[in-house]
Amino acid sequence: MSADRRNRVFVSYSHEDLPLVEPVVAILQGIADVLWDQTFRYGQGFHRQIELYIAHAHAFVPVVTAASASRGWVHQEIGFAMAHNIPFLPIAVGPDALPGEMIQSIHAIRVPEATPEACRRIVGEQFTAAVLENLVADYEDPERALYQCARETEDRARLLVEYCREVRRLNRFGMVRQAGALTSFHIPREPLLHPTWVKRFGPNHPRSRHHCTWQRKERLAFDEHARGAGFKLIINPTLTYEDYGPEARRVRIQWLLRFLKANDEFPNGYIVTDPCQQVEKSTTIIGDWFTAEAVSAAIGRGYRHTIFTRHAPTVMAAADEFDQEFESLLKPGWTLENCRQKTIEELEALLDSLGGPVVFA
Repeated sequence: MSADRRNRVFVSYSHEDLPLVEPVVAILQGIADVLWDQTFRYGQGFHRQIELYIAHAHAFVPVVTAASASRGWVHQEIGFAMAHNIPFLPIAVGPDALPGEMIQSIHAIRVPEATPEACRRIVGEQFTAAVLENLVADYEDPERALYQCARETEDRARLLVEYCREVRRLNRFGMVRQAGALTSFHIPREPLLHPTWVKRFGPNHPRSRHHCTWQRKERLAFDEHARGAGFKLIINPTLTYEDYGPEARRVRIQWLLRFLKANDEFPNGYIVTDPCQQVEKSTTIIGDWFTAEAVSAAIGRGYRHTIFTRHAPTVMAAADEFDQEFESLLKPGWTLENCRQKTIEELEALLDSLGGPVVFA
């Protein structure tokens, strides 16, 4: 299992307890992707990063000592985890380290002696991979996830950018999995004064500078993750875009081809076609960090009512389902190794049949 598909555990602790926490982290690193303040990104807000780490974690592990238990931040972080339906398992270190009021009823791993050796031995014995899997499994139901809805297409683009940036604030990348029409990679990266921004919408559905600005930011945010972790796309090239005018479809295919051919910049990428895919829907998954699923679309308005979640078990399940669908769409003779080139050849033939690339003056 790759590092970005392991269960993520956020370890919370007081800095004065670092000698006790280091052996705990070493144990957990053997069974999970450990998030803690030692992996924070410089230049970012400390408390905001803690909230993001907890929100994206599969499990929350506070290391509680007598000193830290009396401090407000312990209860704040536990409350934040509970509000986001993140399962947590406290590690109580020392004879007087009792979980606070909010976690009295939660079974904790207790280390009676506050020494690094005791932490290493007891946590190593009790906090096993099976314990973590069972802890996470109790929260896998998607109904436990918290969701955020972007009603309009501009809101969708803005939140996609923000969620992508959140992952980068955690100093991580995520593979871009996306299914829907030609995906976000048909959006141009060119400045807004480039004529492609007019041609892609045509004379009947002009878009505001605000709209185009956020679409471009969306593309750039996705580029960053695709560059760092690769991409896997399911497209439906049968959408004609006829309401946008005769050049719109050609322009969009043209920019998608430019992206797919950029092997040096985006070496790790896979793509297949699905002519039966519903064009009203769009699914985006960044690594196993977040999902965004649009459930409606309209010509001239774009994707609407997009539902976002960071709930780690839900996101991981969605990524697994996406990969299974992708594999099922590989045509006879297609493999992960050649599907990108095969799709490029299909799109080039389609573009030629439509009159070839659009030439910009």
